Amino acid sequence: MLTRLCLTSTAICIVAAPMGGCLNGYATFRGTKTSAVAHVAGSPLDVDTENGSITIVTSSRPDVQIESRFAAVSAERLAAVTVEAIRKPDGTLSVHALWPDGGAKGNEECSFTITLPDAKGLTLKTSNGAIKASGATGSVNAQTSNGSVALLNHVGEVHAHTSNGSVEVALADDSSGPVEIQTSNGSVSLEVGKLFSGSLSASTSNGKISFEGFDAAAANNTLQVGASTTPSKVKTSNGRVTIRRRK
Repeated sequence: MLTRLCLTSTAICIVAAPMGGCLNGYATFRGTKTSAVAHVAGSPLDVDTENGSITIVTSSRPDVQIESRFAAVSAERLAAVTVEAIRKPDGTLSVHALWPDGGAKGNEECSFTITLPDAKGLTLKTSNGAIKASGATGSVNAQTSNGSVALLNHVGEVHAHTSNGSVEVALADDSSGPVEIQTSNGSVSLEVGKLFSGSLSASTSNGKISFEGFDAAAANNTLQVGASTTPSKVKTSNGRVTIRRRK
């Protein structure tokens, strides 16, 4: 059973474009809406937006704060767009925008910054925008079609994909992985701690591959770390790959 949560608005700021009406379909009307919902400790977070960035921040606050930044083609659509937060049966908090008239138009955007005490499992998806998350645990799946991906101080399994942008992943000291990183155009930086273990391979069609701080040397751009045989893969079509082990 899905539970639709009541979002308590704490601030709403709407700034309209200097000229009235729709300017050739451009999303010139911008606004920010901030709301909060109750937190469930150790639960997953699922954030989906068609066009916009996603930022996840862990902090000491007791609830979940959702800051939504919109760009719309009219003042009416900007006023009408809302954010829906649904608690799924497994405890996952699902967050997405509800645009009027069946969905976003043209260049309309919704970017999220979500601040919460913790998240065990992240699913973050946008069609056009950067993704950044820090301090979460569990499996993370981050996908964007155009934008950078940065996953920092993460404990758990990582899947990070972008079609055009750089990827930065830094696992926490007690994270064993695995990781799966892919970008079509951009550099990749992966930092792991001493507990990381597995068969780690890297590939690029145009760029240098370097392994730094490991006891053993890589063979054919593949390095065995620890006893685990679980594969971890890092791939870019155009860019440098840097993989380092934290001291």
